[in-house]
Amino acid sequence: MKEASAAGLRMMADRGVELQTVDKSPDEVLKIGYGSYLANAGVCDVCHVSTDGTAYAGGVPFAVDLEGNQVLGKNLTPDARTGMKLSEAQFVETMRTGKDFSVPEDQAPQQLVVFPWYDYRWLTLADLSAIYAFLRALPPVESEVPPAQKGAFFAAFTPVAFPARFDQGEEDRDLSPEDADVDGVSRGASISPLAGELMDAGSTEKQRWSIARGSYLVNTLGHCSDCHTNPSRDFEQNSPRYLRIGTENFLSGGFAFPVFPAALTKQIRTMSSNLTGAEHGFLNAASDSEQRFLDTIDSGMKLDGPGAPRLLGWPMPWDNFRLMTRADLVAIYDYLKTIPPRLHAADKQTQTVARYCEADSDCLGEGERCELASSECAGTSCAALADCGACQSCSDAACVAPAADDACFFHGL
Repeated sequence: MKEASAAGLRMMADRGVELQTVDKSPDEVLKIGYGSYLANAGVCDVCHVSTDGTAYAGGVPFAVDLEGNQVLGKNLTPDARTGMKLSEAQFVETMRTGKDFSVPEDQAPQQLVVFPWYDYRWLTLADLSAIYAFLRALPPVESEVPPAQKGAFFAAFTPVAFPARFDQGEEDRDLSPEDADVDGVSRGASISPLAGELMDAGSTEKQRWSIARGSYLVNTLGHCSDCHTNPSRDFEQNSPRYLRIGTENFLSGGFAFPVFPAALTKQIRTMSSNLTGAEHGFLNAASDSEQRFLDTIDSGMKLDGPGAPRLLGWPMPWDNFRLMTRADLVAIYDYLKTIPPRLHAADKQTQTVARYCEADSDCLGEGERCELASSECAGTSCAALADCGACQSCSDAACVAPAADDACFFHGL
């Protein structure tokens, strides 16, 4: 915890953010630093940044439908007028049930939208308390964020009581007592979505610690399955499988993401990578190694395979993950390596970045041209889907841009 706490304090200092720690005890500063570390791993700053780039001040919009409804990242700083006013108990309730405390008490309770509370809910109370302490130590920023416009569909979603057992995977498991779970290791062993005893995967106590710690990080703060599992989980609130993870495709990628603003990023569409596929998975490639995984996170580069070398596609938050301790990154790798390779249809040939263009001169690959209808480069030679940009098809050995109503935009692979 000390190493992670020091890293958390250093992150904020490097950003020029002066945490309010003057009157805090050494133990309180340690807790605040660790909360900063956890918030970075949870990528809180990416969604809760202001439109002018101020960390945790909120205001970035997220569309929730095609009718103009949107929610905005909240101001999490302790500004008295515009910042977060939740007590620690309310903060924990929000994180564990999804309750939206901005909804007046005389109205029916609503659930937060876009915010992945269903991953964060499995964090230990100690870690939730550390994150809260960090947020309260941020310098207050006056930044008024407009209220959410959820639309009737999402406004009907209600908070979900925190369960006594992990109930989002192939088998339900008891949650161990949290008091002594300093590193989230016991919790990590409980919340891996796949059936089987996770702790049997390691032959030594150190390996078992690393695997369980990795599960804790992947399945809470990292919320890796939200992007790398497609479909990720059952979001039908009346379903008996509500919030259960799509374990058949666990971490085998295939989500398609539009990139905004494409004219600035030069990317129009990305796709989450297949991590676990037997043949096409990143972690089962012939070149796989712990060092390759660490180098990928540290550099933000896809170093081999179709389309390489290239930057990892948005929204992969590698620049947050690269600031984690080596022990935690190795733990993530160790856990991912315990996942049985996904087979057959679940072993997806996920695709590279579809690049934005305005003219043929923007497309530099051999045979490429700019498809003006969709503003993307296409036409490069291909032998398989993986050689083409996200949602493109491979036809007659050339990559073809998708039609405007292509199902891939909404469902991926």
